[in-house]
Amino acid sequence: MRYSIKILSPLHIGCGQISSGLNHINNDGKLFFIEPDDFISDLGKKERMAFIEWIEECSGNLDRIENQKIELKYARDAPSYNEKKNLNEELKTQKKKFTLNKFAEGHNIDLSQIANKARYCLTIKRGVYADSEINTFIKQMNHPYIPGTEIKGAIRTAVLYCSLNYNDEIKQWIKGKIKEF
Repeated sequence: MRYSIKILSPLHIGCGQISSGLNHINNDGKLFFIEPDDFISDLGKKERMAFIEWIEECSGNLDRIENQKIELKYARDAPSYNEKKNLNEELKTQKKKFTLNKFAEGHNIDLSQIANKARYCLTIKRGVYADSEINTFIKQMNHPYIPGTEIKGAIRTAVLYCSLNYNDEIKQWIKGKIKEF
């Protein structure tokens, strides 16, 4: 027997991992998730060296900004609002540059070549940008997976909601138990 579940509200069943702009590309309305090792192994020797230099440069810039933020935090004089704002803006700008999309752009690499090597892809509806950090979801064989416990919990919540809304006897019994507690 097959069941179809229609999601009526936003749903995210996460696995606790975050995908950065180095783990995915945004191309033609789809988000392609890339294994970094697969991406690197497909690069030629010259491109691989350029990628390593690019990684070192970008991570060095991020480290520099983070260190400046720490120094500013512990400076003798209280940092001004503008100093904090400028560092945060600079950090945001550097993170936008530290994506596979930007590397591919800067080194004339066709995004469709990278997309062909993706582990899986998702259609982007809106609000996801190449530099976004994405909380990943639980997957089984690179497909979304909703554990049975999540479904069971949703059904229990729905049953309890209906019971409380439509059965005064149960509602009064639960109120009494809560007061006893």
